[in-house]
Amino acid sequence: MKKTLLTLLASMFIGLLSAQITIMDGDVQEKIVSKPQVFDSLQGMRLQKDPVQYKQYIGYKLYCRSLSNKFKCKYSDCTFYLQNFKYKTSHEQIKEHIPFAQTDVALIFGDIKKLKGSALAQYKERELAYENSFKVSTDIYNAAYNAKVPDQSKYYTPYESIQNTYFTILDIEIGDRLNKGKFTALEDWDNPYNLSPDNCVLRFTLKNETTNEEIYWIANTSDIENSVLFLVPYFEKMQKQYKGKNVVPTTEILNLVDVNTGAVVDIRPNDTLPKEVWKCYDVTFVHLKDQQLIEPFFFLEKDGSKIKINFKDFTKECNGIFTREDRIYRPAFMLESEYDEIVAEKQRAIEEQLRLKEEQQKREELARQERNRIIIQKYGEKLGSLICAEKVILGMNREMCRAAWGEPLSINSTYVEGAVFEQWVYGWKTYLYFDNGILKVIQN
Repeated sequence: MKKTLLTLLASMFIGLLSAQITIMDGDVQEKIVSKPQVFDSLQGMRLQKDPVQYKQYIGYKLYCRSLSNKFKCKYSDCTFYLQNFKYKTSHEQIKEHIPFAQTDVALIFGDIKKLKGSALAQYKERELAYENSFKVSTDIYNAAYNAKVPDQSKYYTPYESIQNTYFTILDIEIGDRLNKGKFTALEDWDNPYNLSPDNCVLRFTLKNETTNEEIYWIANTSDIENSVLFLVPYFEKMQKQYKGKNVVPTTEILNLVDVNTGAVVDIRPNDTLPKEVWKCYDVTFVHLKDQQLIEPFFFLEKDGSKIKINFKDFTKECNGIFTREDRIYRPAFMLESEYDEIVAEKQRAIEEQLRLKEEQQKREELARQERNRIIIQKYGEKLGSLICAEKVILGMNREMCRAAWGEPLSINSTYVEGAVFEQWVYGWKTYLYFDNGILKVIQN
């Protein structure tokens, strides 16, 4: 047993002797990476100054809003197409398009029912060529074309094919508009052209929750706050946070419309007025006549008035009711309970300031009384009382005058046959003149 233990120790010692410290040759690239923010579902997707902060949205769902069934088109054609949804690789597929019989080429032949022989054969040949022209490769998602002449550069994603669809964000990359199609990881973005944060392009990798397809969504950073895709947890948080709760407006919102009467309602919160309490009775998407897509709204009611506030107006760059120092994003309204707490906290802060001020005044008064006691004790009741009242009289010495008026701005001295004459200059055009240290003249 002892021999076995000695053998084991010896082998360990030899192993330690043979072990070496290794050092890597060459430079090691030290990369600094910011920690992404924790996603705040009280806001939708927003423009970020630091691209890494877009990572906070990865893993969350987006909802592709539906077309409004009340929308009134003011033009001859309001067909909604998109080009920023793409397959990760090109697909070969027959595109949706208008029937050949409605094209300019077909109309040349006249009534097809009357075609015979070579004319009919030529018509069929042109029809086949038309159909085959759409069997091309493209990366446009659910590509379609709606015109009388095929043009492969004008394929689009029909909005109807993606409306009411949920997508999950799997990844986000960043690029610039100069190098289309070239994207890099958010943490690797070196901004070679020194672009501003709102002049970049993001490529979202999305998973269609219905088909499980993985596709790209290309979006300009300046557009993500108002895109067709809506961040689901943002809507859910708004609904949970405010529906059925009392709220208090905190910023000015003008030209709201009563949903029942059509009357104009202006919200003008003011620090000097009693709080204005509304009840948020619903949070939902709404079909509108003047908007092509459904829009999310808060519905508030008070004293018979009912208004709706678009999510876009929920956070605005404006002066909040509780601050005048700077202009920042603030909610258009907040829960009454939060409002009351802020008001109470503000009142507590005011009371604390008053308490500290009173304590400081008490300390200063005690210090003043102690100083006066010492001065009267030192110079006597008459002169001491004058000094405590910040007054001077002829006959006082320099020390007494300093105690009464403080240090002068300047001192002008004159020496004549052993006598010293001084002029003390004060800021309020008053002068004290001393003869050998005794106040002889007061000039004002």
